[in-house]
Amino acid sequence: MISKYTMQQRILFAVLEIIIGSLLVVVTLFLGSFLLVQSGQLRVFNEANVTFDKNVSQQDITKAMKARPYDYTLYDAKTKRLLTGKYAPSDLNNFEIAKDNKRDLTIDTVKFKYFADKNYILIIRQNSVPEFADQRLRVISYNQISYLFVMLGILLVIMIVVVRLVRELAKDFRYVEAIALSMGEGSTYQPRKHVKIIEFEQILTNLYKKSDELAWLIEKERLEKKDLSFQIAALAHDVKTPLTVVKGNVELLEMTSLTPKQVEYLTSINKSMAVFERYFNSMLTYTRLLNDDQREEVKVSDFISELIIEFNEIAKTYQVELQTELEIESKFFYGNRLALSRAVLNIFVNACQHAKKDAGKVTVTFKETATQLIFEVWNNGAPFSKTAKEDATKLFFTENGGRNLDKKHYGIGLAFAKAVSLKHGGYLEISDPPAGGAKVKLCLERVRKCD
Repeated sequence: MISKYTMQQRILFAVLEIIIGSLLVVVTLFLGSFLLVQSGQLRVFNEANVTFDKNVSQQDITKAMKARPYDYTLYDAKTKRLLTGKYAPSDLNNFEIAKDNKRDLTIDTVKFKYFADKNYILIIRQNSVPEFADQRLRVISYNQISYLFVMLGILLVIMIVVVRLVRELAKDFRYVEAIALSMGEGSTYQPRKHVKIIEFEQILTNLYKKSDELAWLIEKERLEKKDLSFQIAALAHDVKTPLTVVKGNVELLEMTSLTPKQVEYLTSINKSMAVFERYFNSMLTYTRLLNDDQREEVKVSDFISELIIEFNEIAKTYQVELQTELEIESKFFYGNRLALSRAVLNIFVNACQHAKKDAGKVTVTFKETATQLIFEVWNNGAPFSKTAKEDATKLFFTENGGRNLDKKHYGIGLAFAKAVSLKHGGYLEISDPPAGGAKVKLCLERVRKCD
């Protein structure tokens, strides 16, 4: 069972860890200082007082000073000659000054204390701050070392605590990111992560729940599409037979003697049946390609070259001026070649149909980003209406709300292109450029098979 705590509690834990760690640093410093003092490696201030016995000898004084943690010099009181001592050569001049002046000498934190009787002069060096017994180490301030030790120690404690906290939060963030990126892939049968921080645990729980819901919706949509495809296929089978019968009867009628009015009726019937076949075939193509998950590694140059050939033919049919711009350096992409080709062609045909009359222009741009391939199609016609911007990519949408069979517009093309872009990890965007006209952009994720 993992112990849980809130984000606030975790931060308080971190603060507590810093306080405890800082106290341990200070305790360590005091303990180290105590051990240094006990071993004689560190001297601390202790006021020295010396009294001379009547018959004290040089040996007695030397023996007594060895037991004390002080530097000293011992002089003959009559001749002022240095007899013995323990001192740093750099301090000798200060000892001499104190001797000659017959009084204490203070320099910064160091005091040279003067003691004398009729036979001897004793100068004792005392420091009011801790210092090393080893004269070679006295150039280093023990207080400064202590301050530095405390500051670096506390800084190290803070760094360790913060790094642990950041790592823990980053680990939880990675869990959240991983679930967010795999939304809809079905997490029910995957081992679920649990974290200590309650807020992150709640986020993970909600993400797992939403992921399962999304996976269920995706599976439901997949089954509905499969069912739709099956229904359309069945409908096609059911419709083709009577349609064939109708066409056959129409052909038989055309072989008989007909009045002009009957010929007019038969012409209308043939036209309506042709439109119906085109519409029905479009629906069959739409469902077949959307349910085709087969993908392949496609050579970009071949794919674009084939599209441009068809663009030119379509442009001639609609009598529009075609311009193509190529800004792609990638060699390959991975996707459903046929579905993508049909999607781009649908967008291009739609652009040609809505280009300016008698002076129509259509520009197709192929470009890329670090993660996407982009196909942009612009025409110089009227911009998209507000309704079209909202509903143009919906299945069966037409601008006038009807089926406008004469213009062969069934409301399938852009809906199909959007569905194809989504299946390839991209999107479809329609817009009105500031320069005028209308633009449709199809983006797809640029991946390789090896990825």
